[in-house]
Amino acid sequence: MLKVAIIGCGKIADAHASQIQRIKGCRIVGVCDREPLMARQLHDRFKVDFYTGDLEELLHVTKPDVVHITTPPDSHFGIAKRCLEAGCHVYVEKPFTLYAHEAEKLIALANERRLKVTAGHDDQATGVDDPERFIHSRDIGPHFGLTPRKYASGEIDRNGSITKAGDGAVREVLVQAALTLLTRVQRWSALKAWGMAVAKRRGLRRAIVAVARKLAIILHRMWADSTMFNWKRETVALA
Repeated sequence: MLKVAIIGCGKIADAHASQIQRIKGCRIVGVCDREPLMARQLHDRFKVDFYTGDLEELLHVTKPDVVHITTPPDSHFGIAKRCLEAGCHVYVEKPFTLYAHEAEKLIALANERRLKVTAGHDDQATGVDDPERFIHSRDIGPHFGLTPRKYASGEIDRNGSITKAGDGAVREVLVQAALTLLTRVQRWSALKAWGMAVAKRRGLRRAIVAVARKLAIILHRMWADSTMFNWKRETVALA
């Protein structure tokens, strides 16, 4: 029997729990959330053996083989590191970590302990299956509904709210990533500097959409060119 624990008992944890319980030979032995009520509610919904608000207690009492981490992104590194140190395989919801050096440390630790660590890849982010579908990276923004609607009639020509076309799940991930970059990520980059300048001129709400659109462009270009993200300057070809 493979013993599985879930850390972070928000909405996404329900999807993890339901899928785990469908797998023969797997058992959810415990759930944990820093808000014990959230842990208890997940425990009750899925008839889990144990719940707690303390990570150390979860690891000590349940001794899981695998841990699913579904907490806010800024906590992923610390929790995953502790679980690997406790001898658990680790499945981390997207984004894996906020910084590349944190991801590298987790991978190195997993290799050292001969454990598996992975980021969650599900069918919610399959908006582009082949980068060659788009000749121009700039076309990604409209594809995911991150460009404003146009209102044009006679002498009137103005922009409205974003179209919200395409895959809503991908758009949500891009927007959340943009929000995190602008408000929580401490490290500066050309993209963050650009977004903060937009926020100063036009407000945070519009800056988030603009950065989400720019992120989509950058990610497509990285995928198409097999390149890494450049923190110091933007190398994205918009044409």
